[in-house]
Amino acid sequence: MSNGDSYTEVTTKSWGSRLMESIKGVLVGLLLFLAAFPVLFKNEGCSVKTAKGLEEGGKAAIHVEIDKVDPANNGKLVHMTGQAVTDETLTDPLFQVSDKGIRLSRNVEMYQWKEVSESKTEKKMGGKEETTTTYRYEKDWSSTRIDSSKFKKQGYNNPQMPYSSQSWQAKLVNLGAFRLSPSLISQITDGEKISLDQAAFNRLPATVKTGAVLNDGGIYKGNNPSDPQIGDLRINFNIVKPQEVSILSRQQNATFEAYKTS
Repeated sequence: MSNGDSYTEVTTKSWGSRLMESIKGVLVGLLLFLAAFPVLFKNEGCSVKTAKGLEEGGKAAIHVEIDKVDPANNGKLVHMTGQAVTDETLTDPLFQVSDKGIRLSRNVEMYQWKEVSESKTEKKMGGKEETTTTYRYEKDWSSTRIDSSKFKKQGYNNPQMPYSSQSWQAKLVNLGAFRLSPSLISQITDGEKISLDQAAFNRLPATVKTGAVLNDGGIYKGNNPSDPQIGDLRINFNIVKPQEVSILSRQQNATFEAYKTS
């Protein structure tokens, strides 16, 4: 049964099927109960190891300054604080948006249908159970495509996303005399929005500028940002600039590796 932007489905379970489900539930619950003991034992062991590792690391860590690499600290757990900097200019190869920084991100959202469900269960005569599930269809922005082919009610079709969110990371980021490893660079996430002006918008490649307008410092693909339609796109860019960081890692010459406790 359907009504406007919703679809209602009614399912009925007999007393016998409910009994079988209850028996299955009891058996599964018993198996999970028995399986929980070794899992709990393993988790407790991991927690103890983690606590001991943190305690050992806390005692082993030494604070060093960032202006000089001391070979005597190789293999040691070191702590340092300072400005993570880079001279690299990062570029989105498709949109040709560039900025100097540690990470450049393209964030893409599409206006699309989403399915929301609500269920209500009532007991009926003879031990039966009737479940009424209502599926509603709403429009919303999402950074990933929602697969509309799996909707209970068809007719709410989401197109494919022509662009996806993506990021580009600087290869060389320095902390004083030290060089950050890619894994440490990836943990620097405090970014800011790149606000495009009309001149920057005009420099966009024709392939991405067609059907687009400048909107709130970003790119809008659609007829009217104030009245979004299914398939419209919002595209914004972020940059992680040089910033203050704190590092706790194993020194290996002028860079860092993971530190393993005993």
